[in-house]
This record gives sequence, structure tokens and C-alpha cells, in this order.
Amino acid sequence: MVYLNQQQLLPYDRLAQLCEDLFGQPLSAGTLVAANERVFAQLEPFAQGLIQQVPQAPVVHLDESGLRVAGALHWLHVASTAQLTFYGVHPKRGTEAMDAFGIIGACRQWVIHDHWKPYFSYLGCLHALCNEHLLRELKFLWEEHQAVWARQLSDLLWALYRRRQKQGAFSERQYKRALKGYRAVVRRDAPGTRTARPARAARPRARRPTYWIGWRNLTGPFWPSSGMNACPSPTTRASRTSA
Repeated sequence: MVYLNQQQLLPYDRLAQLCEDLFGQPLSAGTLVAANERVFAQLEPFAQGLIQQVPQAPVVHLDESGLRVAGALHWLHVASTAQLTFYGVHPKRGTEAMDAFGIIGACRQWVIHDHWKPYFSYLGCLHALCNEHLLRELKFLWEEHQAVWARQLSDLLWALYRRRQKQGAFSERQYKRALKGYRAVVRRDAPGTRTARPARAARPRARRPTYWIGWRNLTGPFWPSSGMNACPSPTTRASRTSA
């Protein structure tokens, strides 16, 4: 019953009807709630072990998303590795929730996330920004602001990703070549060198981003071996915050 409710997302009333239809045994919502509570208590040792093990991974993916609890806005915090996934619900989105769960502060290697500022307050780990978010931002700059460099950079990242998937980790020479290509694209947006398609309407010119691309990830954890549940998209923006 717990599986059908929690994994298959059958609400209590439908689950009670299912039991009566299939097994001739009516169940009350209270019985189903009690079953959930028992399993929750039984999983407590596993949850504690998860909190200890997730930060030990070489790459931890972080995210948070809003959801309603008893009608009030809460946040579902996620920390995942290639094998493990932690979910935690908290009324807060920022560092108060992150500290309460105790995972991010214990990470000492790479963490991958979006640009939500509280993530960067944790200085004991290395930070990289999510590939998917980066490509989304580049797409917006190209489609809405006609920033040609954004389209070119997106194309370059996808090309590097496909090369990485086909040929494996980059050598030092390949890395330098990729970095040179990246810098060439960014320089095209310098004053007097930018070319753009005709704008649909008068729009403010998109500025170059102030972040830098963590090209070292071409030989690092952001280009995972087959089967690793890591970033699926071409590259990540990276910021090294500790030695």
C-alpha cells in the first residue's frame, strides 16, 4: 500500500477503492496514513546513512523545487549522486534548509547546481553550474536578444560534448584547443566585432556573461563515463572556491 501511495502516487481515496475492488477489503485513510508512518520510521537508519554517504561522492547534484504542504509553500531539496538520491522537504529554500539537512556543508569535492546564490555560501567544496541551465540561458540570449555569440557558444559546447562522447576524455592538447575556441567566440562579442541577425524590434543588447566556462571539466567529473548519472549536456560553468 505504501508503494502504491508513495511511488505510484495513488491518493488515499483511490487506493482504498482499489483495495476493496481487488481484494474485497475496504481500508480507511487512517489505516493508509499509519502504514506510511510505520515505513517512515523503519527507513530512518537508511536516511541517516544516506546523509553520511552522499557528501562523499566525487560529484553531487543539487536542486530545489517548490511544493505545497498542507496548503503552504515548502521546498523539496534534492542531493543526488550516481547511485544515491536524498529528498528533503523544508519550509525554507536557502541556507537554513541546507544546513538543516547537513549534506552540502559536508561536501568536499564537486557540487553541481543552478545559480541560486545560497549554494555559493558553502566554501568547502568546488562549484559547477548545471549544463542544462547554461544552455537554456544561451538559448534565451539568442532568441530574445539576437546575441550571436550565444548561439555560437551553444553550438560549440554541443560539438565538444559530442566529441567527448565519441572519443573519450580530452587530452591536454584538445583541452587547449577547446579553450581557444571558447575564447574566440566570446571575443566576437567585443565592441566593433559583433555581428547579429536583424532584430525583430528594438531591444537592449545582451551583455557578455561575467562567468567563465570551466573547460577543465572536459577531462573531469562533468564528462562522466557511461552509466554515471551526471550532467547530460555539453559543459558546465565552474567556479573553484577552495583548493
